[in-house]
Amino acid sequence: MTVRQQIIAALSEDSHGGIASLADVAHAEQLVDAHRAEVITALAEEAERRLSVGRSHTVSKAAVVRFLRLEASTARVAVTEREKSSRPADATPDFFQPGRTYQRRRWHFQCLAVAPNPFSGETHAVGYLYRPGEPATATALSPDDWAHGGWTDIATTGKDGA
Repeated sequence: MTVRQQIIAALSEDSHGGIASLADVAHAEQLVDAHRAEVITALAEEAERRLSVGRSHTVSKAAVVRFLRLEASTARVAVTEREKSSRPADATPDFFQPGRTYQRRRWHFQCLAVAPNPFSGETHAVGYLYRPGEPATATALSPDDWAHGGWTDIATTGKDGA
């Protein structure tokens, strides 16, 4: 289900969780479409303000695509931050956290930052990957690394592997 469909479903539910009426669904679709028009208008205004015109009075396709991807990744980060702030303090994190060190078997990962890739928008954790007593390598780990890597927060386990 797309985010648009989720919003429409949520807006058109009655107090018991069922669909109130077809008119409510139509109204929810109108609200979502109106919001989309507002967002696109604001994005166009921001693009006009921030993108510079070349000699031929055009903007390169690459510049527009980078701008749109950057704006989309900024919006995703804002959503993620809102989700994090609404979670209980003792909730299990769903990705690496800056300032924390994680362990997977003999490997350690010291997370320095979490940021979206400016071209794809995919969030990566940036930091140092190392085994205790050996040189560290700067690297970026993806959500797949988190989901399938078996990483544990050293502060949580009390182990430092040294």
